[in-house]
Amino acid sequence: MADEWSEFQDLYVSTAREYVKSLNDSLLKLEKNPQDEEAIEEIFRSSHSLKGQSAVMKYDSTAYLCHTVEDIFYEIRKKRMQLNPQVADLLFTAFDSLEKAIDEIEREKKDVDHTEIINNLKKLTGVKTEGGGKSTGRDEGVQSEVKTKKITESSKGKEKQAIDSDTNNKNQIDELKIIPVRVEKIDEVMNIMGEVLIQRLRLAGTLKKIDNPEFRDFFSQMEKNLDNLQRKIMKMRTLPIKFAFDFLPRAARDLARKQGKEVDVVIEGENIELDRTIVERLEEPLVHILRNSIDHGIEKKGTIKVRAARQGEFAEVRIEDTGKGIDWQKISKISNIPMSEKNKLKDALFSGISTSEKITEVSGRGIGLKAVKKNVEDFNGSLDVISQGHGTTFILRFPLTLAIIKTLIIESVSQSFAIPTGVIERTIDIDRSFIKKNADQEVFVLDDEDVPLIRLDEKLNLKDLKNQTKREKKEELVVIVKIGDEKIGLAVDNIVEVTDTLLKPVPDILRGSNIFFGTTILSNGKSALIISPEGILEKGGAN
Repeated sequence: MADEWSEFQDLYVSTAREYVKSLNDSLLKLEKNPQDEEAIEEIFRSSHSLKGQSAVMKYDSTAYLCHTVEDIFYEIRKKRMQLNPQVADLLFTAFDSLEKAIDEIEREKKDVDHTEIINNLKKLTGVKTEGGGKSTGRDEGVQSEVKTKKITESSKGKEKQAIDSDTNNKNQIDELKIIPVRVEKIDEVMNIMGEVLIQRLRLAGTLKKIDNPEFRDFFSQMEKNLDNLQRKIMKMRTLPIKFAFDFLPRAARDLARKQGKEVDVVIEGENIELDRTIVERLEEPLVHILRNSIDHGIEKKGTIKVRAARQGEFAEVRIEDTGKGIDWQKISKISNIPMSEKNKLKDALFSGISTSEKITEVSGRGIGLKAVKKNVEDFNGSLDVISQGHGTTFILRFPLTLAIIKTLIIESVSQSFAIPTGVIERTIDIDRSFIKKNADQEVFVLDDEDVPLIRLDEKLNLKDLKNQTKREKKEELVVIVKIGDEKIGLAVDNIVEVTDTLLKPVPDILRGSNIFFGTTILSNGKSALIISPEGILEKGGAN
């Protein structure tokens, strides 16, 4: 890479990724409709632009590969070649090679050798491509329409021209309004903001003891400014979930082709924004679910719908296929769990058991869904599955951010806990006479449906030494928590406040518990555990 252009390394990498994505997307469209002229032109534009920028940066092998791709589509456009599955496979391999080159350029700032894939592409066309320069047609013996401007140097050897009309010169690049900022710097700012939040909470607690209207007005205005600053910083940490979805159509196409199946992928809600850490790590669980759907669900032809939606402080991702569904009876037989124990059967499905008759390179070992569950829980999410007869839907839920979340602070036996507000439907007082026993579970009726009642002090084995007669009260204060289609009522002693809380890891001694997913600092300076509603909801969850 020329030293004069090294400062534009990050810009090159980011735009190159966009071009490769465009190449993949357009080829997927073209494969479904070979007469799609718009897709052909888009591939021309993307390959031509990437070729030009690569040549400017002196990544000649990548520029050469892009030029060879242009030759392929020149032949297709001239009706001298058809886009059959074999040609598509080779082109997708070329796009994979471009993606690997961009990764290598980002890490090592050097190009990779594409000679093998270039030669394979040239065999298809018969066109004599000479690097990033001109191409000679296989029949006419004349130069094709695919041309590239050469880089020229002045007598002083310092002035350069961009080889592509889509590539701006250095002065134009200097005028860009976007400044690349490394993620580490954003994280540092976020950490400082977290400490400011803790001090703000402590100051709020102190102000409750001070009767000074002027001071309180000042603090109220400061809180508004801090809230605005906090939202801006958190926004900097988010990415559209589309960055995790973009690879799915291509991945589904490759996997389905290997198995002789036809699979369409439909994506909805791709502009929902999540913490970038979640988006960056979401690919692995999505791949496992995609493989599961294609390998075990869809038989010959089907559709996989991936839909993201925001629900309060959480995002929900549903992956729904039109396959044959999950054989719960088989899981019941393998795990020795009765069919009536639905939650335990789901746990068994995610524990690593396999219902496959044979092991393939795709699946069959039972580790895929187990890995999905671990990945989802690593960023404080939850995993569920619905499959009744035909089709399967996997439901993944994540907090929108991993740094600061809004919580309801409650008390049970004089101890404080936090519950994410995103899962709270409401809080109510229930007359104790309305609470009934159903088998071993207390329930009450709310909106014409039975809702299980879980007493937080009993679930957490808290000892009530100060108030042995609290069961004599006539009403129970209950927090209604809704997760997916399930509701529970969480009986607590007191509701303190709703506040923003800085999410910190749970202590090592509690890492094996599924009931807590973090800790936070309260306005009185004390720490409180953040309750995982999913962990409370699990009947088999450890106390």
